[in-house]
Amino acid sequence: MLPKSHQKKLTQWQDLLLDLRSQVKNSSEALTIKSSTGQELQNFFKKEILPLNNDVIEVSFQSVWQSFQTESYRSLRLLNTDIIFLTSSKSIATRQKRLSQIEARLEQMIGYCQSLLSSCSES
Repeated sequence: MLPKSHQKKLTQWQDLLLDLRSQVKNSSEALTIKSSTGQELQNFFKKEILPLNNDVIEVSFQSVWQSFQTESYRSLRLLNTDIIFLTSSKSIATRQKRLSQIEARLEQMIGYCQSLLSSCSES
């Protein structure tokens, strides 16, 4: 189980991802996603999620937390690349493809958060 401090930061992270997902689903806003959006997410993750100490987590849950951090960071870097490609794409078809990739990546990352948070509420 995660400590309350970890759960709070994880909830904030999930909220940021949900906000971006709602922007992506609104196609008029999605076409104006700034390339800095990915960098802002990356900065939050590096400053708020990665430094959360593994030592205060129950031993049985430490590997789950570490896997979450690793997979989320990997997905975040790919999301950042997708956003950069979206901002540089010219054709509508390419933009739609990039938006689909971004949305799928966000769904995956939100799923990571939901899975961790639900396992905390079950304990």
